[in-house]
Amino acid sequence: MASTTPTPMRTKEAVKVDLWKQALATLNAEDQKQYEDCSSSMLDVLKQVQETTESKKQDCVSKGWEVYRNKQGEEVKLRHVLEKVSVWVKGIINIVDVGVFFDQSGHAALPWGIVKYLTTIGISDIDVFSSLVEGIESSASLVARYVIVEKLYLHYECEAAPGLQEAIGNLYANILTYLARVKAYFTGSTWSKCSTAFN
Repeated sequence: MASTTPTPMRTKEAVKVDLWKQALATLNAEDQKQYEDCSSSMLDVLKQVQETTESKKQDCVSKGWEVYRNKQGEEVKLRHVLEKVSVWVKGIINIVDVGVFFDQSGHAALPWGIVKYLTTIGISDIDVFSSLVEGIESSASLVARYVIVEKLYLHYECEAAPGLQEAIGNLYANILTYLARVKAYFTGSTWSKCSTAFN
């Protein structure tokens, strides 16, 4: 009597969808304009963000900017928030370095291009700087987490994939909109034009 060996189930790879490209297409023309000069080299942009984040930590020390109060009224060390940004960036660099599930079109670099710009601008007001850093950290953490979600849940076909793709695409569109409007604000646009990104 011949023994039967179970055949391992093969999961079909999903058709690759560039969610960042789709998200960018949903932005209005003014917001899209903010991404025209963003570098397409993901690794270069991330390394520059890492360098400028480290530089900003030193700036905080030299200016004596140690603690601020967040929206919840809690005392937060600015250096710790910048360290979080650095941790998220290092995580993404590790993923990009091994070439895991990254689009080569450069669209995944879009949010980091704006983050790079925002980390290089000079700000003399601690309240403005702390709000900016909080926004950068929130954006960086979401981008880093959802790169992993894409890899885990959208690399192979599954029933939930279309709904998950739509939800992540909407999230990416919101991140791109927020970052575009913050950049527009710091390049001279009025607060009223930018404020909708914060709501």
